[in-house]
This record gives sequence, C-alpha cells and structure tokens, in this order.
Amino acid sequence: MAQKYRCPICGEIYDNMSQDGFCSKSECYGVGLLEAYDESASSVKISGKESIAIDSDKIGLCVLVCDASGSMETPAFPGNPATRVRLVANAAAAGISDLYAGSDVSGQTFSKPEEAYIAIVAFGETAALIKGKSGELFIKTVAQIQKDFPGREDLAEFLYHSLTNKCPVDRGYTDITKALVLAKKIQDAAIEGDFSAYGISGDFRVMEHELIEKESNQMLSVPNTRVLIYSDGGHNPGDRTPLENAFETEELSTLMTSFFGNPDSSDSVERKGADEMRTMACLCPKHKMTGYFLINTPRRYAMLRGLFRMASGASGFCPACLKDVGLGDN
Repeated sequence: MAQKYRCPICGEIYDNMSQDGFCSKSECYGVGLLEAYDESASSVKISGKESIAIDSDKIGLCVLVCDASGSMETPAFPGNPATRVRLVANAAAAGISDLYAGSDVSGQTFSKPEEAYIAIVAFGETAALIKGKSGELFIKTVAQIQKDFPGREDLAEFLYHSLTNKCPVDRGYTDITKALVLAKKIQDAAIEGDFSAYGISGDFRVMEHELIEKESNQMLSVPNTRVLIYSDGGHNPGDRTPLENAFETEELSTLMTSFFGNPDSSDSVERKGADEMRTMACLCPKHKMTGYFLINTPRRYAMLRGLFRMASGASGFCPACLKDVGLGDN
C-alpha cells in the first residue's frame, strides 16, 4: 500500500508529502504538520473558550527566548522536510496572531491588545532581542505586531529570517545562561515599569492576576508575565562556563521550557538539552506540574501553537493549564 499522509488538525489525507511538510488548509496554518497516515490515530483539535481583559493602566508581558543555533535548521522529524526553525516560526506566528482581535481559534480575544507586550530574544553564542521591521528592538504590543504583520504568513517569514540569515547573534554556540539573564532583565524592567533601556518610553505597571494554590487552597497573586525558552540541545558556551538559571531564585518562577528532540537520544548533547530544559522549568502553583513541554513527534508539535498562545496570553504555566483552556493535546 502506498504511503499516505494526514494532517493531525483537520484530518485531511494526502497521497504525497507536501513540499513544505504542512497541510494546505488555512485553518491549519502553523500546526498542521503532516504525519504518516495511521487509521488508528486520533485527530488533534484546538478548541475551548476564555476571555481576557487587560486593565487600562497595566500591561502583560511574554518573553519568547528562541534557540537560533545552527542545528535548528535540520529537519525535526523523519519523513518530513520541515526544519525545527521553520516549525517554531510557523507555530509562533500562528499562536501570536491568535491574539489579534477576532481571530483566536480558541475563542479568546484581547480587549486591549495595545497593552499586551511580546519580546523576542534569539540566543546562540550570545543573546539579543531580534530587530523589528524598522530596526527597532522587538518588544512590541500585540496591536503593533498586528499592524506590522496583518497576515500570519508575513509574521512567520519575518520570524524565520530573524532566527536564520538575519539573526542578531553568532549561532556557533548555545549559551543558555546568557539567554536567561537577558530574559530576566526584560521581565524585571517590566515589573519595575521602565522599558526605557529598550527604547520604549512611558510609565506602566504589570497586571497581576489571582489563582488558587493547589495544596494550601490559598489565593496567590501572580504577575502577568511569562518567559518561554526552547532549545534542541544542551548548554554549550564557547567559554565552557556552567549553566545558571536566572529564574531559580524567584519565589514564583515564570520560566516555561520546551525541548525539540528525543530525551532518550543516543546523542549526549540532545539528552543533556532535554534534562536541562526539564530541570529549569517553573512549578505551576495551580497544578503542581512543571512547566516543561516536550516536542518529539508531529502530533506533539501540534500543541506548540497553543503553547505560544498561552505564554503570550500569560494564562498558564504547565501542560495541565494548556488543557484547561482547550489548547493542549488530547
């Protein structure tokens, strides 16, 4: 029997692998990564409803910390041509554009997208904010991103090139410590209400939201900030200094992590990377689960859009949170 391929989102069956490895349907953009067809496989759906309102004098912040090392340009899964960096660019573009008013597949909209900020950091030998279309540092509101990139395809191409040929850092090494230090500085600046170091003026405060802590049943006040770092390998700096987690001393860490690859690989660097991402992840105060997400199959890749979406909306910390809002894998 000839090999066929299936989109895990809409269930469409293809006789041949597409040129880019993705389903051609617009509603599957960014997450419809084709996989070998298996009649026993169940389809993945992204659904659910949630509403967010951001206080007029406050902001929310998500810092996306992106591995730009050269290994990210290798195919992610056997039998599919899509590279890891392409998967990330498409999924991030889909997740962020879900926040544009009226376009969220989960039913969630932002009443004030001009107050939800997203910062994008690339890391390799060093770490730096990527540059916007006009050369400015990329700390932008959802509203500004929508204005610059009204189509998710445009945003995906921009992110792809920002992490490859237009990347602001040397991509020969992987210094996770420097990436986390920069992400922490950006988050701290937001909590202090001062983005002037990044070319943004004006006074603001970070919104806080409340949730019930699982074990004590007490109400916790949580800052409306999240940091999400992903990688496909281990900490490998040019100066051989050990990995340090800048978020480790936080009373409530906001650091979520994701690993692209096989945690049981014969490659020691890959195994090391998976262990590091898992160890660094925050502990969700609601579910008492770590905020670690493993992307090791096309089916699990489908949840990456929801992960970028959840992190950007500051609506959760862990895989259980992702399922709570209907954005996780089924």
